Amino acid sequence: MANDFLADQMDELAKKLLKYRISDITERERLEFLTVLNKLRRNGSPVDFGDFIKCIESSGVAHNKCVRIKRNVDSCLQVDQIKFYPHYLLCKIFRFPTANFFDLKDVSLCPFGISKREKLLCINP
Repeated sequence: MANDFLADQMDELAKKLLKYRISDITERERLEFLTVLNKLRRNGSPVDFGDFIKCIESSGVAHNKCVRIKRNVDSCLQVDQIKFYPHYLLCKIFRFPTANFFDLKDVSLCPFGISKREKLLCINP
Protein backbone atom coordinates (compact mmCIF):
# COMPACT_ATOMS: atom_id res chain seq x y z
CA MET A 1 0.00 0.00 0.00
CA ALA A 2 2.75 2.46 0.94
CA ASN A 3 4.58 1.79 -2.32
CA ASP A 4 1.41 2.47 -4.32
CA PHE A 5 0.88 5.73 -2.46
CA LEU A 6 4.49 6.78 -3.06
CA ALA A 7 4.28 5.83 -6.74
CA ASP A 8 1.11 7.93 -7.09
CA GLN A 9 2.83 10.88 -5.41
CA MET A 10 5.84 10.59 -7.74
CA ASP A 11 3.54 10.42 -10.77
CA GLU A 12 1.73 13.57 -9.63
CA LEU A 13 5.02 15.37 -9.04
CA ALA A 14 6.29 14.27 -12.45
CA LYS A 15 3.12 15.59 -14.13
CA LYS A 16 3.49 18.90 -12.30
CA LEU A 17 7.14 19.29 -13.28
CA LEU A 18 6.62 18.15 -16.86
CA LYS A 19 4.32 21.14 -17.38
CA TYR A 20 7.55 23.16 -17.54
CA ARG A 21 9.01 21.14 -20.42
CA ILE A 22 10.03 22.93 -23.60
CA SER A 23 8.70 20.40 -26.12
CA ASP A 24 6.88 17.09 -26.28
CA ILE A 25 8.61 14.03 -24.86
CA THR A 26 8.36 10.35 -25.65
CA GLU A 27 7.02 7.72 -23.28
CA ARG A 28 10.59 6.45 -22.86
CA GLU A 29 11.75 9.95 -21.80
CA ARG A 30 8.86 10.13 -19.32
CA LEU A 31 9.96 6.82 -17.79
CA GLU A 32 13.56 8.02 -17.67
CA PHE A 33 12.40 11.22 -15.95
CA LEU A 34 10.53 9.16 -13.33
CA THR A 35 13.71 7.14 -12.80
CA VAL A 36 15.68 10.34 -12.15
CA LEU A 37 13.02 11.57 -9.70
CA ASN A 38 13.05 8.26 -7.84
CA LYS A 39 16.85 8.18 -7.67
CA LEU A 40 16.90 11.74 -6.37
CA ARG A 41 14.25 10.89 -3.78
CA ARG A 42 16.10 7.75 -2.65
CA ASN A 43 19.73 8.86 -2.79
CA GLY A 44 19.67 12.64 -2.71
CA SER A 45 19.13 14.79 0.32
CA PRO A 46 15.75 16.44 0.95
CA VAL A 47 17.46 19.77 0.20
CA ASP A 48 18.54 18.48 -3.24
CA PHE A 49 14.99 17.31 -3.96
CA GLY A 50 13.56 20.72 -3.04
CA ASP A 51 16.27 22.51 -5.02
CA PHE A 52 15.51 20.33 -8.04
CA ILE A 53 11.86 21.39 -7.98
CA LYS A 54 12.92 25.06 -7.70
CA CYS A 55 15.34 24.63 -10.64
CA ILE A 56 12.60 23.26 -12.87
CA GLU A 57 10.00 25.82 -11.80
CA SER A 58 12.40 28.74 -12.36
CA SER A 59 12.89 27.66 -16.01
CA GLY A 60 16.57 28.51 -15.80
CA VAL A 61 15.98 32.20 -15.03
CA ALA A 62 17.59 32.08 -11.59
CA HIS A 63 20.99 30.56 -10.84
CA ASN A 64 20.21 27.60 -8.60
CA LYS A 65 22.43 25.40 -6.48
CA CYS A 66 23.76 22.05 -7.63
CA VAL A 67 21.26 19.21 -7.49
CA ARG A 68 23.28 16.06 -6.90
CA ILE A 69 22.72 12.37 -7.28
CA LYS A 70 25.16 9.57 -6.61
CA ARG A 71 27.27 8.96 -9.71
CA ASN A 72 27.44 5.47 -11.18
CA VAL A 73 30.66 4.22 -12.73
CA ASP A 74 29.62 5.42 -16.20
CA SER A 75 27.40 8.33 -14.99
CA CYS A 76 24.34 6.66 -16.54
CA LEU A 77 20.99 5.49 -15.24
CA GLN A 78 19.09 2.62 -16.81
CA VAL A 79 15.49 1.89 -17.84
CA ASP A 80 14.67 -1.49 -19.39
CA GLN A 81 18.35 -2.28 -20.08
CA ILE A 82 18.81 1.01 -21.97
CA LYS A 83 21.21 3.51 -20.41
CA PHE A 84 20.80 7.27 -20.43
CA TYR A 85 22.59 10.29 -18.98
CA PRO A 86 20.33 12.02 -16.43
CA HIS A 87 21.87 15.49 -16.83
CA TYR A 88 21.45 15.32 -20.61
CA LEU A 89 17.84 14.10 -20.33
CA LEU A 90 16.90 17.00 -18.04
CA CYS A 91 18.60 19.58 -20.28
CA LYS A 92 16.78 18.14 -23.27
CA ILE A 93 13.37 18.16 -21.56
CA PHE A 94 13.56 21.49 -19.73
CA ARG A 95 16.09 23.74 -21.47
CA PHE A 96 17.45 22.79 -24.90
CA PRO A 97 15.29 20.22 -26.76
CA THR A 98 17.56 20.09 -29.81
CA ALA A 99 20.85 19.86 -27.91
CA ASN A 100 23.24 17.01 -28.50
CA PHE A 101 24.95 15.26 -25.61
CA PHE A 102 28.29 16.56 -26.87
CA ASP A 103 27.00 20.16 -26.88
CA LEU A 104 26.74 20.19 -23.08
CA LYS A 105 29.51 21.82 -21.05
CA ASP A 106 29.92 22.08 -17.29
CA VAL A 107 29.14 25.43 -15.72
CA SER A 108 32.41 26.71 -14.23
CA LEU A 109 30.74 27.35 -10.85
CA CYS A 110 29.49 23.77 -10.56
CA PRO A 111 31.82 21.49 -8.55
CA PHE A 112 29.85 18.35 -9.51
CA GLY A 113 29.77 18.57 -13.31
CA ILE A 114 30.19 15.43 -15.39
CA SER A 115 33.80 16.21 -16.31
CA LYS A 116 34.82 16.69 -12.66
CA ARG A 117 34.59 12.94 -11.87
CA GLU A 118 33.29 13.50 -8.34
CA LYS A 119 31.29 10.86 -6.45
CA LEU A 120 28.19 13.00 -6.95
CA LEU A 121 26.81 14.24 -10.27
CA CYS A 122 24.97 17.53 -10.70
CA ILE A 123 21.73 17.12 -12.66
CA ASN A 124 20.59 20.74 -12.50
CA PRO A 125 19.42 21.50 -16.05
